[in-house]
Amino acid sequence: MTITTAELADQRHLLGRTILLMGKSLIEAGSELKRAEDTMNRLLQNSSFLTIAEKEEMAVYVTINAIFLREKTATVDFVSIGPRDFDLTKISRLNQLSRAYSNQTLTVEELYDKTKAVVAVSPQDQGAWWAYCLLSSSITLILGGSLLACVVAAFIGLVMRQAFFSLKKIISNVFLLEVCATFVAGLLAAIFCNVTQQDPTLLYIAAIIPRVPGINLTNGVHDTFDKYYISGPVMILESLTSLVSLSLGIVFLQFLPFAPVASGQIIFTSVPLLWQIVGSALCSIAFAVIIHAPKHLFAAIGLAGVVTWCSYVAISGAVAGNLLNNLLSISLLSIVSQLLARRCKEPMTMFFIPALVAVVPGITLFVGLNQWFTGTMTAASLTFSNVLLSLLALAMGSLLGDELYAIFFKRLWLKKKT
Repeated sequence: MTITTAELADQRHLLGRTILLMGKSLIEAGSELKRAEDTMNRLLQNSSFLTIAEKEEMAVYVTINAIFLREKTATVDFVSIGPRDFDLTKISRLNQLSRAYSNQTLTVEELYDKTKAVVAVSPQDQGAWWAYCLLSSSITLILGGSLLACVVAAFIGLVMRQAFFSLKKIISNVFLLEVCATFVAGLLAAIFCNVTQQDPTLLYIAAIIPRVPGINLTNGVHDTFDKYYISGPVMILESLTSLVSLSLGIVFLQFLPFAPVASGQIIFTSVPLLWQIVGSALCSIAFAVIIHAPKHLFAAIGLAGVVTWCSYVAISGAVAGNLLNNLLSISLLSIVSQLLARRCKEPMTMFFIPALVAVVPGITLFVGLNQWFTGTMTAASLTFSNVLLSLLALAMGSLLGDELYAIFFKRLWLKKKT
């Protein structure tokens, strides 16, 4: 069948619209800029109706606020990026569509229609209240909290969720919203610890953990190392701003006469192995529910979380410092995520992000900020240096894991095929 010049022009135009729509949707759903750009370039390179010269004329440039598409030398189209949230199910479905198009099982018209259908579906947060309870209680468990503290942490997680979404209706400023929500959730922790005379550190962490911007922080570090020198640092700064607001909520709370001050001490290496396994699996699955990961991946996500946390604890017990334990555990997570992605035919982000929730340095940074705001400067300086080492290890561990996977596993599969 011969395609007329007009039809070919329509297909090129529709392809450009599809590329922009898919890239915008991926970034707004929480994808890294690098992976979103790779997906858009894959659509471009696998468009059979374009000549090699036409493909070279088209180029994609991604930033945190907009996506630019050059269709010809003097023609540039762009789309702005709206508010970003986290919806791993949407990322998974868009990735499946891009794979189908790359395999020539979808036309550009079908791809555009199916992409619009996926984008139109909004994530449903109803019923996810239990995930906030489970996340706060399981993180308390693996960090060394008692069973009673885990029960209280579950209620704190629920209060944090209800306070955040209720206050969101009347407070438009996100910074102030997080300060107020954390203050309300921390009240329950302060009352419990005042009555039982316990250190409130773990329960204050339980109050902030549902809102810790671990994904933004991780994506910002990754994108910075992928040479997105503007957008990457912007995401890191955005994450730090959010952590400051969460910390301020707890700091203001500690000014109340009855609210105990957190010591910042966390001892998790003595927690029994069974509790570590169960807690890390539940923690990763709960976070997967909150960020709308596909349900059929929950078991694999739990497995990735167990491997990551248990390796982190084992290395922490043998080696002092935050560099080596983060480096090795995140390298292992990267390899495991790649293997699970290959087996499940999903992006590795589906497994990497939820399993990272317990080891991402957001908790440590919160402790450091709390120490700084409450005047313990020496301890805060030490904590901040550990955070910097953890961020470095996060980036290097991810890169190391990707390289080891490419060297050993990909090469092994290629040998089997030949």
